[in-house]
Amino acid sequence: SDYQYELFGGAPYEYPARSTPDISFNADPNSGVWIYDTDEGGAWYVIGGTSVSSPALAGIVNASNNRLGQAPAAGGYSFTGENNLLYSQLNTWTAYGANFYDVRTGSNGHAAGTGYDQCTGIGTPRGHLGK
Repeated sequence: SDYQYELFGGAPYEYPARSTPDISFNADPNSGVWIYDTDEGGAWYVIGGTSVSSPALAGIVNASNNRLGQAPAAGGYSFTGENNLLYSQLNTWTAYGANFYDVRTGSNGHAAGTGYDQCTGIGTPRGHLGK
């Protein structure tokens, strides 16, 4: 089998396979964010899970203003430049630790571990630099 990234078992940039996920974000409902709900008589609630993690991670991606994964304006297929930048940092001690938090616990049917894993990808970005 050919793989897009060396990490997954082949020479770099060979297509078509790539594992998922690429990056992760905390989706634990118990470690969510406080919200104030004015519709329910003015009460504070903690919400979490994918209702927080998906838009939060999308916000990091959008605020980073990196459009390397978009399709060309004239149409056609996108170039996965963003993924190239993400995975290029994985095996560099300085950039990876500064830009990503390596999630080593948890499971989605696959256990989280050191470095890349099927549970958390390469980890959680530490702000804009990790994106």
